[in-house]
Amino acid sequence: MPVYRYEALGAGGQRSSGTLEAESVQDARRVLRDQNLHVTGLASATYAERKGITLSSLWRGRGRNPVLLEAVTRQLAVLLENEIKLTDALGIAMEDVSDKRFLNMLRDIRDRVASGISVADALEPYEGTFGHMYISMVRVGETAGNLPEVLRKMAEHLREQATRRGQVATVMIYPIIMVVVAIGAVTYLMTSVLPKIRDLLLSAGTELPLPTRILMGFYGFSSHYWPLMIIAAVACVVGLITLLKTKRGHHFWDTQVLRVPVLGDVIRKQQTVLFTSTLRTLLASGVRMADCMAVLLETSNNTLVRETINDLQESVIRGSDVSTVLRRSPIIPKSVAHMVAVGEQSGELEQVLGRMSQSLNQEVEISVARLNALLQPVMILVVASIVGFIVAAVMLPIFKMSSSIG
Repeated sequence: MPVYRYEALGAGGQRSSGTLEAESVQDARRVLRDQNLHVTGLASATYAERKGITLSSLWRGRGRNPVLLEAVTRQLAVLLENEIKLTDALGIAMEDVSDKRFLNMLRDIRDRVASGISVADALEPYEGTFGHMYISMVRVGETAGNLPEVLRKMAEHLREQATRRGQVATVMIYPIIMVVVAIGAVTYLMTSVLPKIRDLLLSAGTELPLPTRILMGFYGFSSHYWPLMIIAAVACVVGLITLLKTKRGHHFWDTQVLRVPVLGDVIRKQQTVLFTSTLRTLLASGVRMADCMAVLLETSNNTLVRETINDLQESVIRGSDVSTVLRRSPIIPKSVAHMVAVGEQSGELEQVLGRMSQSLNQEVEISVARLNALLQPVMILVVASIVGFIVAAVMLPIFKMSSSIG
């Protein structure tokens, strides 16, 4: 049976669009009239529309752009606070978006809202972009009638997340650059310098120093078995990724990383900041504690934190307090659990979580600076040692030959 794509207006002027099966165009119009819809556009559906391949399904699962999402969310909050209609606010926000996929997504959301669908339901097909927490907060904001305030809190939360990611990226930039430089220097020395003097060293007939023998042995092995070395490296990477995808492997990794000096402290504090700031944002937006636990499970990828949240979920259902479970957590500091207990007893848990988040975030910045200061000399020492060893292995026999000739 033919499939048609339609656009129509409802009795209240709401826009509606979709597809339907009908024997002919006339039958399609009749079906839509029976649904009290005034047809404004009707055409044969494309192959993608007949197969159910929509913009929503194509977008679902795509990674989010936190910076763009934060900017649009903050702009929507400001526009709604100035009593601009939501569909108009979405239209204004679209004018400043240059990303075509994000623009099409906003346009689709605006059309859904204009047809009478709630904002949270309009966001559901794009959960891969907005996240479960975002949609849950929007739903609560719509129900409570404080959507602008909720969007402002969400924008602040997104900015905090972007800042934390930036801290991690800052730490990783220097080691990555140094590793690339080291690989480039070693590759150049091994492929350009060493082959040119290899025959000279072998023809001299003199006993080669130990560093030179080690380097020559590694060069001979790598030149003959480089395909196996590449396969082994790829196998190690794939094996590590596969291991981390398993629950036991991921748990083992998260546990061992915490034991690394300095780095473990940074990760512990970052995970605690993420937990406290997210919980504070959810509670401030009016989300019930039991629902907060479900959202926190969606936003955390650390197995130790997820175990703590699972315990919290069961505790909240039983009516117990949050601080008791946090005291047993292997990753949340005991000081945080004590502060949460104070917040629960005073009825100011949201404010206490906010103050803890700010304090811990400052500690994270200090820890990241310490880690960065520690990594720089260590990486310089490692790269200098590798390059120095190769240079020594090449130059020592040359100096020995020169002294014997002289």
